[in-house]
Amino acid sequence: MDITIKNNLRRLRTANGLTQDELTEALNKKIKEIGKGEKTVSKMTISNWENNKHAIKSDKAELLADYFGVSVAYLLGYSEYKVPEDYFEIERKRKTQLSKKQLREEEILEKKVHEERFSPEAIEQQKKIDLKKSYLNMSVFFDKLHEEIANTAGAYFAKRDAGMLTEEEKQTLPDFLDLLEQILDTGKAFTEVFFRLDYAINKKTLPKNTTDKDTPTD
Repeated sequence: MDITIKNNLRRLRTANGLTQDELTEALNKKIKEIGKGEKTVSKMTISNWENNKHAIKSDKAELLADYFGVSVAYLLGYSEYKVPEDYFEIERKRKTQLSKKQLREEEILEKKVHEERFSPEAIEQQKKIDLKKSYLNMSVFFDKLHEEIANTAGAYFAKRDAGMLTEEEKQTLPDFLDLLEQILDTGKAFTEVFFRLDYAINKKTLPKNTTDKDTPTD
């Protein structure tokens, strides 16, 4: 199934009565005006863009959109409105064709959707979701960090025990051990943070001044 979003470059070019050669010349003129070593384009490039063989890069898309007086979103096929104002104009005209009853029903529906989306319950639920996402992302990061530290430390001490450390590596040993100690101390602090986050997520309350001694148990 082809889900490629087709741009509107060909439609805009033909609607303005331009050939691909003419559009190429016009675009290259704008590129040269900008300067800064920007590369010009060829007729083949225009053809590839129109046939969706190559994506239009952002800088060229902005130039083309400005040239045709449309939004970048419309040029690239992401919007059906040539300019943002088109949507509001179409919406205004649509509403003028509705009866007072239909307008009232729409207002009630919009208000209901807004209230549901921004209700205290919805906001609280979103906070819990965001908190859990943050917890999971941090957990994955520190699990990976601890894994890398363990692998590095294991390799380092294996070489040391086998008497294979270079002089340079021997000189860095004190610094490495100091760094490892700092990381482990930091890890303990983060473990406490993780515990408190996990408790807040699963128990719905965040204990104050949680320590190993007063940690709640099931």
